[in-house]
Amino acid sequence: MKPDETSGARPARRGAQVPVPGEVLAASGDAKRRRLELHDLFSKVLSDGEAPHGDLVSGQGEALSLVQHDHELLVALREEEFSGFVWSELSHRLAGYGLGVIGAWIVSGEIYRRATEKGRPVKPPSPPLTRDERVAIASDAVTMGIELFLKKGLVGKDWDPLRGARLSTYFIGACVLCFANQCRRQLAQRALSDQDVFIPDFAWDAATPSAERVALARLGLGTILAPKPKAKSKTTAQYPSDVVNLVVSYSVLGYASSEISDLISSETTRYSASAVRKMLSSYRKQAKEQIEGGRA
Repeated sequence: MKPDETSGARPARRGAQVPVPGEVLAASGDAKRRRLELHDLFSKVLSDGEAPHGDLVSGQGEALSLVQHDHELLVALREEEFSGFVWSELSHRLAGYGLGVIGAWIVSGEIYRRATEKGRPVKPPSPPLTRDERVAIASDAVTMGIELFLKKGLVGKDWDPLRGARLSTYFIGACVLCFANQCRRQLAQRALSDQDVFIPDFAWDAATPSAERVALARLGLGTILAPKPKAKSKTTAQYPSDVVNLVVSYSVLGYASSEISDLISSETTRYSASAVRKMLSSYRKQAKEQIEGGRA
């Protein structure tokens, strides 16, 4: 699903007068003046913290004006190949804009409906997110959203205002796409913190921990996952050690394979539930061998 996919978005009317690259931001010979022009353009493209109410692309009046502003900015970005002053300034403005919108949607609960619409459903946590958790999730989602917007929307040429989406709408859509994973990661951190408690009266001798817990307590993941000299594990070798560490940790906390696959996946690397089960199977085999062999 594309970040700019919205219901009711309409393509620009054919024949609508839009600026061509050569007419946009004509060189004035005065760098200071050009920067002032760009600052004025930024203020027209991004409103101050207001959530987008939908696309306005009808090819006339205010709608056409908004499309022209977005198109002018896109041309300026392409002229600098997304690495100059225009992108630096825009990324800072996107960060502030995104934090305002996503932060407000987290508080109101609107973000969960939006994430579901984007095909990335996540349930509102119970107990509700704390203020620090909300700030952390919003910051991470916006950071990842900016990266996704740059990679897919600009460099990948997936975003074009003439095709039906304002810059603000497309960018916020990218942040919403990134929200689910960031929320799950934050809740996983909460679960880990909840486990980090001291219970002085616990009957440790009567407990019967699983092989995973014994291995975690006595050996540590690094020792368990280290390949043997003559029998290197093909399953664990094909995955990064930090990914396998996360898989085992989430498994110990009670997460299902499908949930773990969502938690460890990113926008660029996807892990299936089947891959998670293979990592756990290989891990359990190695842990069992070391425990039964007396190497613990």
